[in-house]
Amino acid sequence: MAVDALAPDWDWQALHDRLMSLATIAYIIDLTPMDRGTRLLSLERLVRDTAEASKMASFVFAREKGGEDWWRSETTTL
Repeated sequence: MAVDALAPDWDWQALHDRLMSLATIAYIIDLTPMDRGTRLLSLERLVRDTAEASKMASFVFAREKGGEDWWRSETTTL
């Protein structure tokens, strides 16, 4: 697969980080008393981040199907 300079460079670590962020937001929403406005803002963030995580997962899946290394991107540093 040709590398597109404008394509995202998502890998497993980026997807994992996004999913952990989603879990943290859900945990905060679940345990923190908040007014309706704050709860709506938190849920809006959860929706936006979930949509991006779905795109990331699809991208990582496509990399795997294409035979690329999806576990770590070339720009990931150890």
